[in-house]
Amino acid sequence: MISSRSSKSRKSFDKESSIQASFDSNTKEIVEDFFIKLIFIRYSLLALVSHIVIIWFLIRTSDKTTPLLLPFGTFFLNHTSPVLFQVWLALSFWWTLKALNISISVLTGFLISRKRGYSMATYGFCHANLFQKLSFPAKLSVKSSARKFLSKISYIWRLQGVLIFFTPFVAIGLHGEVYHENTDMVPCLEFHDNSDLYDRGYPSIFHQFGISEVVFGTSMGHLRSQEAVDSTTFMMPPQLMAVTNKEDSIIIGNGLSVNLLTECICAGGTSVSDFESVGIDLSTATYLNSKLLSGNNLKLYNSINFTDTEIGVVSALPGSGVCSGMGVPNPKMSVCYTSISKFKTIKIKAEYMTDGHYASTVLKRVTKYKDMNIEADLSMLYQALVLQLGGLTSEITLDQTFPSSVNPIIWWTTVDIQTISPPFLSAGIETTMTILVRSAIQRSFPTKGTYCISNEVSKEFVKVAMDGMQVTLGLFITIAQLIICMISILWTIPWFLEEPPIGPAIKLAIDPMYFIIMITSNSRLVGGFTTSQETLTLWQKMDRLVRVGESRTTANDPDVGLITLDVPRMVTPFKRGKSYH
Repeated sequence: MISSRSSKSRKSFDKESSIQASFDSNTKEIVEDFFIKLIFIRYSLLALVSHIVIIWFLIRTSDKTTPLLLPFGTFFLNHTSPVLFQVWLALSFWWTLKALNISISVLTGFLISRKRGYSMATYGFCHANLFQKLSFPAKLSVKSSARKFLSKISYIWRLQGVLIFFTPFVAIGLHGEVYHENTDMVPCLEFHDNSDLYDRGYPSIFHQFGISEVVFGTSMGHLRSQEAVDSTTFMMPPQLMAVTNKEDSIIIGNGLSVNLLTECICAGGTSVSDFESVGIDLSTATYLNSKLLSGNNLKLYNSINFTDTEIGVVSALPGSGVCSGMGVPNPKMSVCYTSISKFKTIKIKAEYMTDGHYASTVLKRVTKYKDMNIEADLSMLYQALVLQLGGLTSEITLDQTFPSSVNPIIWWTTVDIQTISPPFLSAGIETTMTILVRSAIQRSFPTKGTYCISNEVSKEFVKVAMDGMQVTLGLFITIAQLIICMISILWTIPWFLEEPPIGPAIKLAIDPMYFIIMITSNSRLVGGFTTSQETLTLWQKMDRLVRVGESRTTANDPDVGLITLDVPRMVTPFKRGKSYH
């Protein structure tokens, strides 16, 4: 059977499209100016604008430098906005589908209005719904000229039907985040390299044993022992000097940044040649050989050297049992080399937390706010580190601070704070060296009092954000929709360029009842049809060349013409300024 639409759809076309061609007793002129055509394809334009706005919205939600801000609370954005966003996405899909159906009707009307006509079965494709369109081309004969064309364009509707199922996965990723804005200036203390070192005597290495128990890894930068990074980036932020009574306080000021990379390896023993075989220079190998003895005392021996581009620290860790186990005669020795480089001044964002008391203010997290492209004096850091360790060579006894645990300064080399784990040795020693670099700067680098920017939680705006996977999926879906929408607009271009009006041919593609009336009024088109025929046979018989236009019987009448659907030789084009019935 021929699929039909509701009378509401037909009335909507007659009322809204303004393509004035009807099959009744009244004669009307076919009016098709540019403005009427533009209104008729309004869904294509509406969908086009909507998709462009959605793409802009998705890009802005993933922009970290200039975030999208809205004057709503986080509760609204986290609970209500995903639902509204899903409605928006679904509405855009519906507009696109509506645009496709109208555009294929326009294209079909254009093709059938041409001199050579086109397959009447194409009207059946226009009348079919979304799911019927997928199977409609298979109802036509394999020899049909329209089957190949309809099979290709049916994939657009297939894609449209598939993409809409992914929209909920995009919408659920929308959420609100607290937005910080620069509000005021607060007193702070900055470390710099513009003057000589000054030994304050504290904090010493032994102070670090206690500090290591409570320090946050994120308060030192990006640590390889805690994040998926290739090396550690340590950042020394400005120190907050003002009282903060807020749960979350952030300041922005100048600080220091340096990269650390540690690699550990097992030497064959403790002889000079064993150390040289793993790349250690002779003087360092001689020092380590003179210090290292068999036993279970856990210590950290260090030897520092300096070049123009990096500070190198060679460390040996006897008593760890990493390379050969505990209590083994002539054990293999774990040796680590730490490279310290890329020392520079940057703008740092430092986040503090407190329970409201001045004494409880703790540095929680540091991140790079802005790269100032200012190189710092690496030799100054070298001197500070030598001063902190007590010389070019040093020995640190790693005593337990409580039973059955290793010293807190090497906790990052363990998984249970009791035994050093070989897989964590390199990253853990890298963190140990980061703590020592931090204490060296605090102990001897010059400071100056200044003002830092206070970056507080905004009371007016909330940042709109979306997870990266949802942004990628959303962009893929929306760009695909945008392309489909542009295709629908391209299908209507011939209508805008066509001189003779084709409104009745378009109406036949939109209104199934009008189509039935037209074909049943022509005996040449319905010859051989029966009401009991199956849909498959019916459309194969309708798969014949036809043309919509003015009947040749009224072609010579200058005032009134007859609209007809017939074989191409019996039809002439519509004329502007002439009335039709």
